[in-house]
Amino acid sequence: SQLSAEDVSVLWKQIKQQEKQGKPQSRLDQIKHGPTLQQAEQIQKNAAQIGFDFANVADAYAKLEEELAELQQAIKQQNSNEIQAELGDCLFSLINVGRKLGVNNEIALLGTIDKFRTRFAYIENQAQLQNKSVEQLSLMEMDRLWEQAKNI
Repeated sequence: SQLSAEDVSVLWKQIKQQEKQGKPQSRLDQIKHGPTLQQAEQIQKNAAQIGFDFANVADAYAKLEEELAELQQAIKQQNSNEIQAELGDCLFSLINVGRKLGVNNEIALLGTIDKFRTRFAYIENQAQLQNKSVEQLSLMEMDRLWEQAKNI
């Protein structure tokens, strides 16, 4: 059964009142500290402990695809608030896929950051060898050097 707009309004007011009184609304409310990546993972693990979880990786991945489609729609509509909300949903869903795969999302992201830095440094060094600043390279030149860096 769906709630009426009045029911939702009453519930919303109750929640707001309880928040003012400092009462936790959820077992997840206490997960508020640390990097957002870790918070997302902890929230998902906590919800999974009581059975609120996808059955398998395929289901989690399907949710990611659904969220990506919603992000694409928001981009088409050029709705910046919706874009931000859907991007957040995509990130949360991607973290969930990683969690379901047993991947340490933090280590995975750090690995990619390190790889990006190394490849970008290669582009900068190659520009310097050409007596140019990286800003003087065209996107095509930078892409070519990026591909070279991937093969090193």
